Amino acid sequence: MSKKLQSLFSVFQSEASRLSSKGMSMLPALVTLYTFFFILTPLLHEIYEQLPYQNMVLMYAGVSTLISATCFIAANLFFFVLYIKKIPYFENYRISDAPWPWETDPEGYKLKLRGTLRTLLLNHLIILPGISYIGATVLKNEMNLMLEGLPSGKDLLYNILFFMIVEDFMFYWGHRLFHTPWMYKRFHKQHHEYKISIGLASSYAHPVEFILGNLLPSALGPMMLGPNCHMFAWFVWVGIRTFETVDGHSGYDFPWSPFRLLPFSAGAAYHGYHHSHNIGNYGSFLTYLDTLFGTNRSYCIYRAKNDSLSNKLLR
Repeated sequence: MSKKLQSLFSVFQSEASRLSSKGMSMLPALVTLYTFFFILTPLLHEIYEQLPYQNMVLMYAGVSTLISATCFIAANLFFFVLYIKKIPYFENYRISDAPWPWETDPEGYKLKLRGTLRTLLLNHLIILPGISYIGATVLKNEMNLMLEGLPSGKDLLYNILFFMIVEDFMFYWGHRLFHTPWMYKRFHKQHHEYKISIGLASSYAHPVEFILGNLLPSALGPMMLGPNCHMFAWFVWVGIRTFETVDGHSGYDFPWSPFRLLPFSAGAAYHGYHHSHNIGNYGSFLTYLDTLFGTNRSYCIYRAKNDSLSNKLLR
């Protein structure tokens, strides 16, 4: 069997193993997914109708920024409670036994937190709306704004899946580029200051990386659809992408997360290894490119050793 066929086979073998390990945790994930796309979507349509939907600049630069910031704060507040309270049920899903940064060096972390918050404010409140404004004015964003074209739950689901695939492809190659020596030293090293990742670290990045590595891959799918992409779908995508990246950096890997329903999905354990070991695992939502190109080989060996050790301890 050729190396390419072996890689392809390992992709499906790994996915079968991942799905079989989920068990009943798939049910709440399915319920969450169905509720959002087929029950909440009509309610969200009503909210959209109250927005200034005839103004492209306000919608694309203003409302998008508000959604991103709101989702980012809400997600991090949830994980902040988990970090502080250490609720036993949730602690079962921590991906590492290593102490949190504020536990190992409280004073040092206070300084790190100030720098992190400054970077987050710059990225979310200046760079994001600024780039969005350019997209709406200079680049002439052509998304559909009108009420008549609001996507149904099914159409919205198809849109989001397409956006995820495009984003993951672009993110993978961009992430690999930022790990080349020149790019890493000048830009990506800042993001890797968090060896034990937390939710806030998801947007803690150099502005160049934030634009090219985060914003551009996320915007490419909707840009490709042009007028066939409704602004409502863009808003939902902004929220989902924000929640996903905070979840992926949170340090907790919940099997009932709806993101784990994706075939070949990644997750916090997958991305946490990237931060703790600084090697491989370049995908965002998905793992198939890492597997095909061998950039998660180190992680697979690591997981195999840990699973083997766990099985021995359980006997």
